Amino acid sequence: MKITNFFIGIFLFFLIIFLPIPLEISQKKVLAVCILMAYFWIFEVIPIYITSLFPLLLFPILKVLTPQEASYPYAQPEVYLFLGGFFIAKAMEKHNLHKRISFFFLKIFPKKIEGVLLGIMFSVCFLSGWMSNTATCIMAFPIVLAILKSLNIEKENINKAFFLSIAYASSIGGISTPIGTPPNIVFLGQFKKLFPELPDITFAKWCLFGFPLSLTFLIITWLLFYLIFLRKENIKIGYEKINEEREKIGKMKLEEKIILGVFVFVALLWLTRNIWERKLNLKNFSHDALVAILGALILFIIPYKEENKLKPILDWETALNIPWGILLIFGGGFSLASAFEKTNLTQKLSEYLKFFGNLNIVLFVTLLSLFLVFLTEVTSNTATATIILPFLGSLSKAININPLFLMLPATISVSFAFMLPSGTPPNAIVFASGKVRIKDMAKTGIILNFLGTFLVVAFFFLFIKHILKI
Repeated sequence: MKITNFFIGIFLFFLIIFLPIPLEISQKKVLAVCILMAYFWIFEVIPIYITSLFPLLLFPILKVLTPQEASYPYAQPEVYLFLGGFFIAKAMEKHNLHKRISFFFLKIFPKKIEGVLLGIMFSVCFLSGWMSNTATCIMAFPIVLAILKSLNIEKENINKAFFLSIAYASSIGGISTPIGTPPNIVFLGQFKKLFPELPDITFAKWCLFGFPLSLTFLIITWLLFYLIFLRKENIKIGYEKINEEREKIGKMKLEEKIILGVFVFVALLWLTRNIWERKLNLKNFSHDALVAILGALILFIIPYKEENKLKPILDWETALNIPWGILLIFGGGFSLASAFEKTNLTQKLSEYLKFFGNLNIVLFVTLLSLFLVFLTEVTSNTATATIILPFLGSLSKAININPLFLMLPATISVSFAFMLPSGTPPNAIVFASGKVRIKDMAKTGIILNFLGTFLVVAFFFLFIKHILKI
């Protein structure tokens, strides 16, 4: 099947180049590479990370970009923003700080079943804003198992609620910060590349709408779970198992305090960037990526004592386990955006998309978001964002609106795939555990797909567009 799809992809590539469509040859070449990458990503003909290297090879061969122009986007600041975030998250994971944070949230919520469910969801959602949603879901799994064992009663609905909740909260938390999920970084990089004349969306600006949107959707999801699974249950939680898990990690160690301090330091620098870059006259020399790398470097430098030996809080062996491949997807997408910009393909496509200007903008954004939510049930959300965002940039020019009206809701929507195991890694993790059936996931997931879409659109037109002043 992969061999067949390989040749179909190659056929589509040459078909686009030789079709008599009203585009310049350089624009056809860029469009052909875009279609080839999309096809290879959707059907996973080769590893998706390797597909992301196509621009690096094909654009110079096709004389669209020089090797320098094709390779530069793989080192854009947004790539290092995510890399620094990965390093900090990996340090938290290595020293179990993420578990301690989860237990803290569990402690402050009521001990009734719905209160503990909210505590789990809130902690997973918070951590997912700073760590990969996959790592967050894996971390939450044993905690949920411990809680369910402490119930001393087998209730199928409770099992479904708890296991689905960690998958969904992982995805919902990803939209709260720019580093919460890869599509956010794809958007930031492509938006800057395609529309350099427009103001950047800083870390602080994103959080101004990301956190309220994420928290609102989390509460809606919790209420849905309560109505579907827990309304008729009145169980108080025995905290013995949870306390056992908490005792295993013991008192807060020095290295955990240092990591927490670095985390708070980095977050504050992100949130106050506009202030300190103005005070230090660094307007054109600062970026959120610099803050992320600074935090990571501190963790690589500061030592802690383990078995009477001094070791760095974050060592290279641990750092090697971050998902490096995702950085290639960012680079491939940014390189593709560079080719769109250089060949004026964005402008050209906008001429053929003007008929969309006749549609009501709210209706169009709603339909677009719904389409992307269901599309990413069967495709990679990062790959989908990488391919679709340049076209939405073209469309925004065609109908003469700010590109954020289309690109931002689309970016958030691709993270809201709740129906199928293939939708997100957390969905797959929960399904693979055998605790949830596909029909259970689909039944609650389809409701959340629609609720998430309408919430994103409502939030955008009622709040986000005012926050971003568009």
